Amino acid sequence: MISAGLLRGAKRVDMEIHNSVTGEVIWTGTDYNARKTHASGEQVGGYVEVELDIRELDLPNNSKYTFSMECFLDWKDGNDEYIAGNNNKFSFEFTVDNEAPQIADMAVRKEASGSSYRYYLDITAYDNHYLQGFAVGTYNAIETNQYGYQNFVGYENLTGGMVPVDGNFNSNTILSLNITSQWSRILENDGKLYVTLVDYAKNSKASFVKIEQEDDLEISTVRNTSFNYDLRPNEQIDLGSRIRVAANTLEDQEPVYVEGYWTKDLIWESSDPDTVEVGKDGLVTGLKAGTASITVRTPNTTVFDEADTKHCIKFTVTVAGDPKELMLTGFELSADALTLERGEEATVSIKAMKPYNYPTMPEVEWVSTSPNVKIVGTSEDGKSVTIRAMESGTASIRVTVKNSRVSGYCNVYVKQEFQISDNIYLRSYTGRGDEHGVVEIPDDLGIVYIYPQAFLGNKFIKKVIIPEGVMTIMHRAFVNCTALEEVVLPDTLETIDEL
Repeated sequence: MISAGLLRGAKRVDMEIHNSVTGEVIWTGTDYNARKTHASGEQVGGYVEVELDIRELDLPNNSKYTFSMECFLDWKDGNDEYIAGNNNKFSFEFTVDNEAPQIADMAVRKEASGSSYRYYLDITAYDNHYLQGFAVGTYNAIETNQYGYQNFVGYENLTGGMVPVDGNFNSNTILSLNITSQWSRILENDGKLYVTLVDYAKNSKASFVKIEQEDDLEISTVRNTSFNYDLRPNEQIDLGSRIRVAANTLEDQEPVYVEGYWTKDLIWESSDPDTVEVGKDGLVTGLKAGTASITVRTPNTTVFDEADTKHCIKFTVTVAGDPKELMLTGFELSADALTLERGEEATVSIKAMKPYNYPTMPEVEWVSTSPNVKIVGTSEDGKSVTIRAMESGTASIRVTVKNSRVSGYCNVYVKQEFQISDNIYLRSYTGRGDEHGVVEIPDDLGIVYIYPQAFLGNKFIKKVIIPEGVMTIMHRAFVNCTALEEVVLPDTLETIDEL
């Protein structure tokens, strides 16, 4: 909105819009009795009613126009014409932008963090002027309800709303989002995302996209890597850590290979698996005396070609000497991090021991570091536990060898149940209630209004208890809550638009 502060009231305001290049006038308008700027506890500008929807003019995208106005006072000259005072003209130039921003590229970046990884979603977004913000969510499916509306199934907002962007004019902007805690949920949803982009002209574009592992790869070795290794039986070496993987994430452009992205697995093979074994991540284990070739190639190849050094690498491993005594150093769990709703259950299990060829499974203990997440069941073999999210917050699920410090862990984040805005509006509910499916909204949240579709599509809750103080339940607040049996209303309630 453009506001011009009028020092005097104007009897008549003549307005026009013309092409800044050709001077062609494309619109004119007149307003009467425009009020001057005045004080009412604060300075209030003088507003002129333009009453124009710029979209009705169907102006070409990226074209420049000038809006101008001329104000006339409330008295006339000898020719019965309204008099124009000093400084009675105001104008500004604007550029037409009716082009929505677009996703130019999208990839997942993977960064080592101690013994685990952090994952980042990199979205390259283009706008012909300036990108303003973006939002990202993941979902399991889309279904049509009995009213004909399409709803997300298992939707999770990854950004918590629209994220502001400081973009450059007419260019690509890379938007990076840390998705480590939601990574397991994204994989469960088969990589499905819902991405919304908005620019400063209020053009928006929502896209259904699916993230996938990059497969256009090139490989090389890290500096000072040897191509020949000597091992004892039971001894291991991680050749995967000696390989650098670069991916081309761009389509329909000259390829650019960059390291650090989430890629399809490399193909590792041993010429003699009975002598030297290699895992899918390049972990090599000596089994018995002998020599074997270990080869690695990218998934965009069909056979190993030693001459193709950008896609194929060979190592030679010789096994000799006495077997090495194995020592257990830790556990790899089924997930490094999980994000759960309150009331949701999940399974955490031992995926592998470190080293993976350790011969026997030791006796272990499982603990949760916080009452926010409770262990509710353990498998008979002790290799997995069932956990339940009890309250919003964080916890670590740890497995430890009894009477030892050897351990592994999974971080768990329990989402906030009640999304509150302006201290009085319940915008949405994210959770599954207690073990009986009961949601009791705390009375100390100060909620007065429950937003439309606040509980939309929740298939788990059976009963909702609304506290005293709530005055209005807005349109279809509980729509498509298929398991809901009862809503307990407070005495303070005045309006129910429609449940």
